[in-house]
Amino acid sequence: MELTNLRTLRKSKGLTQSQAAAIFGVSVKSYNAWEMGDFQPNISKLIQIADYFGTTIDYIVGRSLKDFSPEEKQILQMAAKIIQEKVK
Repeated sequence: MELTNLRTLRKSKGLTQSQAAAIFGVSVKSYNAWEMGDFQPNISKLIQIADYFGTTIDYIVGRSLKDFSPEEKQILQMAAKIIQEKVK
């Protein structure tokens, strides 16, 4: 599974691969492998990535053809917080 939009999301935040790797707690080599499609993060990392960028896992892996509007992102973030609270 290639993380089709991960590079686009990273660049939209002005991050280098090194910075993104530090944010997600992985090596630069692992992060690079995610962007290249050579290795995939586990589901908890995918959730962390989606939460950080304010999007969905579907968008990251290229299953969605569009990004979400700021309003949709806010709703998704609120829903994610509610779910995280219920899981605790």
